[in-house]
Amino acid sequence: MFKAIYQTHPPRLRFLLFMLVAAGLLPLTLLGVWSVNAVYEQQQSDLRRATLDLSRALSSAVNAEIESSVAALETLSYHPALSAGRYEEFHSIVRDAAQARPYWLSVILSDASGKVLLRSTRPYGDVDLNVRDPDSLRQVLNEKRPVVGASREGTSSVVAVPVRVPVMQGGELRYVITAALKPDRIDDILARQHVPEGWAIAVADQAFQRMSRSHDREQFVGKRLSESFQRELDNVDTEGISVAPNAAGVESIIGFTKLPRWGLSVIVGAPVSSLNQVVSTALFMYAATLALSLLVCLLVAKTIARRIVAGIATLQMHARDMGQGRAVKAQACGIAEFDQLSKSLETASMERMAVEGHRRVLVDNLDRSLRSIRAAMEQAREASAAKDHFLAVLGHELRNPWRRSFPRWT
Repeated sequence: MFKAIYQTHPPRLRFLLFMLVAAGLLPLTLLGVWSVNAVYEQQQSDLRRATLDLSRALSSAVNAEIESSVAALETLSYHPALSAGRYEEFHSIVRDAAQARPYWLSVILSDASGKVLLRSTRPYGDVDLNVRDPDSLRQVLNEKRPVVGASREGTSSVVAVPVRVPVMQGGELRYVITAALKPDRIDDILARQHVPEGWAIAVADQAFQRMSRSHDREQFVGKRLSESFQRELDNVDTEGISVAPNAAGVESIIGFTKLPRWGLSVIVGAPVSSLNQVVSTALFMYAATLALSLLVCLLVAKTIARRIVAGIATLQMHARDMGQGRAVKAQACGIAEFDQLSKSLETASMERMAVEGHRRVLVDNLDRSLRSIRAAMEQAREASAAKDHFLAVLGHELRNPWRRSFPRWT
């Protein structure tokens, strides 16, 4: 079908050149699309790795802060005043320890049954028996190991995270020392991270509740993670990467690292929009470059087509002149092959005109020869006629000779 169309409606040269340009740019276009996709995948891989690496580093810093508080509490647990049961003296000691650490809100001493014996924020003997996070206290009593509880709001309306350490005496658990840590310390760690705009960092406790966030703390601290993300945290041991909406509903690449000993999770989210913006910029630049290249190629193809068409028109004129016997004068069109062909046509025209000149001379000579032959033949015919007449007369005379001798008898 296409062959029939080409035969009945052959394409013009400009169209063929434009198709040639398009065919040349098609592989470049496909290669560019593949390159942009490869860049996108590489950027996504780098972004995933960056969020996970940052969550690992921050988890180490958070772990160091928790370990520091646990070590300080363990030091207090070995104090002789506590071993001897001198609670009033020990109250003064823990009060001084809390004042020496501005990120400790208070220090609480509980007995083996979980009953609160003293608080550093209250005078000795004035005891608030309310336990803000009883689950973590029961966990210490059952597992006999240091535990970090869930962030809770205390009597002073300040959110704190309990760090509980068991006090073992004679192989038995006698007390539990708790330091109520203000999240300010962890907030400072997160604030020191110079992350790109739009990134969000959060630290969640074992109850999947945000205890710290890099920004918008008032809006999100104290709120639980989404149920889908909670399930994802439950399904991994230490770390992982996912793509999910962050607390603000922004689709993000999330890298997270868990601290299994403390039940904490450090979560770093990077918005996918930043990656899309990079890719969109790359696509725009590539599309603009490709469009500019296509425009330049089309202009060049148009210029070349104009030269070719002009050269073909010149050759058509030369062919018409040769066909009509006129002299051909070579004209340069800027294309070597056409210029050579034009010169060849000029040479052929000169040779043809020379041959035509020789032919005309030969024809003239032939005409003269023919005229001479015709004249000779005319003379020969006249001579033949005279001869015939003479012979006729002679024959007549020979047949009747007596008539001349005896004219009177006739």
